[in-house]
Amino acid sequence: MKSPIFKLLLLHLIAQFKKQFYSKINLEIYSHYSSMPFGQFLHMRMSLQLFLNHQIHQPYPPGSAKP
Repeated sequence: MKSPIFKLLLLHLIAQFKKQFYSKINLEIYSHYSSMPFGQFLHMRMSLQLFLNHQIHQPYPPGSAKP
């Protein structure tokens, strides 16, 4: 049942969803912060990106016991 083509299609769908999800987040953030000065907006955007990257690559807080 789980042919390579099926697996590939699933990965493709997940990638598409992630892309749409993140662009939706970016759009909402942009519309929310577009009223503030650009430097401040850029700072917020960068901190959020760093936070997201950190969450993705390090699901466990540093120092905590990994299961």
